[in-house]
Amino acid sequence: MGHSRGGEGVVWNKIVDEERDEPFGVDAVLALAPVDFTRATINEATFAVVLPTCDGDVSDLQGVHFFDDSRYLVPGDPSPKHTVTAFGANHNFFNTVWSPSSGLPGSFDDGEYASCWARITERQQRRVGVAYISGFFRRYLGGDMTLDRRWTGAATPRSIAPARTHVSYLAPDTVTHRVDVDRFTDSSDVSVNELGGAVVADGLTSYGWCANKRRSPCMGDLSWRDIHHPGLSQGALGWSNRLGRLTFEIPEGRGNVSGFDAFQFRATMDPNRGADHGIQRQDLVVVLVDANGDRAKVAASEVGNEALAHPFDGREGLSTHIILNQVRFPLDLFEDVNLGAITAVELRTSRTKTGVINIADVAFSRGG
Repeated sequence: MGHSRGGEGVVWNKIVDEERDEPFGVDAVLALAPVDFTRATINEATFAVVLPTCDGDVSDLQGVHFFDDSRYLVPGDPSPKHTVTAFGANHNFFNTVWSPSSGLPGSFDDGEYASCWARITERQQRRVGVAYISGFFRRYLGGDMTLDRRWTGAATPRSIAPARTHVSYLAPDTVTHRVDVDRFTDSSDVSVNELGGAVVADGLTSYGWCANKRRSPCMGDLSWRDIHHPGLSQGALGWSNRLGRLTFEIPEGRGNVSGFDAFQFRATMDPNRGADHGIQRQDLVVVLVDANGDRAKVAASEVGNEALAHPFDGREGLSTHIILNQVRFPLDLFEDVNLGAITAVELRTSRTKTGVINIADVAFSRGG
């Protein structure tokens, strides 16, 4: 584990170790509020990055690139990857030496410079650190499976209250842990998904893809608030009625998802389009369709749609950052549908009358 410049440092520890004639072997790396000056990537080691939304030092949360850049870099990568968005946390309070209560020279509250309205205290923030830093190594080096739900985003440790966190999880790239439906890493992904099925848009006012490069940012004039810019390409769908639908067709023989825990994707509202008209939280509905034509639907609001909250609602650092976080739909909620023979997944806009959402990393996944 490394904090700040040390966060990039532990990534490079892994890189340098691999260059040894006889590597020591690094199995798990956690970068805490890290810088990422070199856009280095690591694979084949379990990885997590903690992103404090009120960071007044590494204020652009550039450490997310460690996660974004490595997701699909090595086919068959057996290692899981995570982001932990820590709402209301600043840069310094994770350790006592940099915190003002230590009375040590150089300690200060950097969150005062982060334009955050609701911030957590030193003690509350260090409880977040204990839960996720210690919990990361207990889970992935100690093999404590009781902590697995914490790292898939299925559960939040009670010990961190009143602090809030949001976990995004990329499962290992193995047939038993993840089936990618649509990565949105390429412009062709708007019409053909990772399984070879068609992607069909109906009733949407806009649907497309953005590379999120410096000359073509996904968030336009607000790209400076987009922590993923440049680099994280995304799909984007917009609607002005409750009839919009984006369908990912699944070819025959590819739709057995009965061994997985959840259907999930990363998403955010796009505040640059001005299409939300006072809507503070979007609420997409996921519909699974099986080979018999049976359908089961679950709304994001039923499983927690915090990732679809308006980025600039003024709370806990969200007034300064645009972050794609995970929306997770447990498969056991989809009743009366055959999970062994799914033929399509639909995203429907039936809960809100207007909006624009950017998405990435659409997949079925399991923990463990």
